Amino acid sequence: IAQGASLATVARIQCRMGDHAAALRHAGEALRVQLETGDRPGQGVTLDVLARVGLRTGRYWEAAGHAEESLRIRREIGDRRGVAESIVKIALVRWHQSRYDEALSRAREALAIQREIGDLAGASGALYVLARIHARTARYARARECALESLEICRRTGDRHGETDDLLTLAHLDRRQARYGRALRTALGVLEAKREMDDRTGEAEALTLIGRLQGELGRHDAALAHLAEAIRLQRATGDRYGEAETLEAIGRVRRRLAQYPAARRALKDALRIEREIGDLAAEGRTRTLLAEVCRHQAAFRAAVRHSRKAIAILREIGDLDGESAARDGLARICYYMARYRKALRHAGEALRIRTETDDRQGQAESLDTLSRNHRRLGRNEVAVGLAERALALHREIGDRHGEAESLGTLAHARWRLGDERAALAAGIEALRIHRETADRYGEGEVLDLLARIHRNAGRCDEALALVTRALALRREIGDRRGEGDSLNTLSRLMRRRGETAEALDHGHRALVIRHEIDDRRGTADTLDNIARAHADAGDRRQALRHALDALEIQAGIGDRWGRGRSLLLVGEIQLGLGRPDEARASLARAVRVCVKTGDRESAETARGLLASLVE
Repeated sequence: IAQGASLATVARIQCRMGDHAAALRHAGEALRVQLETGDRPGQGVTLDVLARVGLRTGRYWEAAGHAEESLRIRREIGDRRGVAESIVKIALVRWHQSRYDEALSRAREALAIQREIGDLAGASGALYVLARIHARTARYARARECALESLEICRRTGDRHGETDDLLTLAHLDRRQARYGRALRTALGVLEAKREMDDRTGEAEALTLIGRLQGELGRHDAALAHLAEAIRLQRATGDRYGEAETLEAIGRVRRRLAQYPAARRALKDALRIEREIGDLAAEGRTRTLLAEVCRHQAAFRAAVRHSRKAIAILREIGDLDGESAARDGLARICYYMARYRKALRHAGEALRIRTETDDRQGQAESLDTLSRNHRRLGRNEVAVGLAERALALHREIGDRHGEAESLGTLAHARWRLGDERAALAAGIEALRIHRETADRYGEGEVLDLLARIHRNAGRCDEALALVTRALALRREIGDRRGEGDSLNTLSRLMRRRGETAEALDHGHRALVIRHEIDDRRGTADTLDNIARAHADAGDRRQALRHALDALEIQAGIGDRWGRGRSLLLVGEIQLGLGRPDEARASLARAVRVCVKTGDRESAETARGLLASLVE
């Protein structure tokens, strides 16, 4: 009996360290000994350990089976404390599977037993799980109540480990609601406490959260320093699960810095560990982020491949939350490839899943994605309605970061609908929230959008002031992709002011950045802009060369929206060069592509030019 108990203890420790293969081996050996000796209580404990290993490795169906068997044994022997412990484990499994109603029911059942028998420590654990369930379903107020109640129990019983875990939960909640400053203060306090307790695993977890928060605040050097420290600890303690999580966080920061090759390396390292330890859930989520990085590099085929693999993995293990995020990510990729109907299908499926699981934050994200695609198809009224629904959801759950994002989406949709006043109002409100939440990325994006709205309305001085601020901000925080976007916006503004030399100078500066960060879609967009500037200056041969270069990239990456517009530009230039046959072919192709992408304005322009050729 003692041998079985020792083996189970070793397995539990190895699970905490991320050595899941060894944990499975020792737990299996412990279970064999306990079956031989008839140690039923021991079997219940070991099966609970096996359930924990299943959770850590993404084998949720196995974890559920072990937890259910542990529960059956503990009920048979009358171990009510163990019964509640097993029920909590089942609740965690259902949470990972996005089966939130059952997870909630189980956690409440466990909590009722623990309160009845006076098991305060167990009650704290159940409340901790309830907080995680409510957070995932965007019930932030209820999640906070559970975390605070658990925190109060831990403080009353002197459980510092549980207390700091609950504080980390509260910090995670603040991060989800874009309260980055408060979350950071809490996480820094937890870090100090974890160090005092010599809880190296908890210390690393706190460092990872701090790194994520610093990244959200645009403090990239500090973020990477904290994440590097977390990695060192996790490697020293053998915490491979934590190491993979931190590598994923590093990938996010590198992505925000537009350091796409470095981001891909970090994410691939995370992916390698996740596959080695069998953490399917983390693998699926990392592939979703890797797909996003590939999208930024316009490596659309690789992005689609990673997204589809993520969807397949997450669907297989029953992780509806992860699957819906992956589908929404695939919808964004399809959006950039101008595959708008495919994008609508994937975003619609993501919305369906998120509605079924009551993931209100996810619903709002999918509504935003749907809004952007309908806007591209010229369905501006539909786009506005979807953006308004997303905005209402973000406000309902208190997600200020999401609220600002939806306001930006709404501003763009209102602008395309021709309601400039409403577009500016939404954009200005989004800007205010981004500043209040210290979201400097969002601030840069909205400043650039407002500049474009003013430019198109002919208010060039206002546009210049806004894009200049956007450019300075993006340079300050190291947002290279955003810097390229703002230089391109500035170039287009100079074209509108008739300052062709300035337009070309800013365009070429943007082009250098696009090449440096391997942003092929941005490269094509900037080449198109430079071509238009040369055309404005009367240098049609240079204009044609740049337009054809843009067209070649767009064809290679599958950017149909950009390709349609570039074909129209090529046709216009060829007309100016006195090449009617070539122009006719380019314009006919432009019509076909623009009709497919829903770019009605460009399609009509191309048709008009074709008609003039016939006449």
